[in-house]
Amino acid sequence: MENTTSTRICYPEGSPKSVRRSGVQELCRIALFTALIAVCSQFSIPLPGGVPMTLQTLIIPIAGIVLGARGGTIATIVYLLLGAVGLPVFAGFSGGLDKLVGMTGGFLISFPLIAWFGGMFSRNNKYLKTILGIAVGSALNYVVGSIMFMAL
Repeated sequence: MENTTSTRICYPEGSPKSVRRSGVQELCRIALFTALIAVCSQFSIPLPGGVPMTLQTLIIPIAGIVLGARGGTIATIVYLLLGAVGLPVFAGFSGGLDKLVGMTGGFLISFPLIAWFGGMFSRNNKYLKTILGIAVGSALNYVVGSIMFMAL
């Protein structure tokens, strides 16, 4: 007769029951969303004035929601750093520091705000708060981007 007892996980006393994601898994998720942002930036609609409308503004709040405020912000900062050193990750396969200080710079620089607000407001899994966070982040993106666009 076989022993059919189930395997139980024993937690040390005082430890949390939920297992936190490992650092390697979190880095892989951040890298994945950084790559998704770079790919989605290539889907763009050119607009008059030189600032295209891109699909990356959809992926950035999703990065904040999935990765959390910290992880989503890190993913967007890494994306901006990759573009700043010259890798062609910005819209139209462009890159370089001139994009961050040019007409599109305000929109690009405020991308971490979208991810941060999306992640902060979605912590309690409340749909209305998540939508509010995305709206606040997007509004700040357009305000910062428009101010820099008008200044140049």
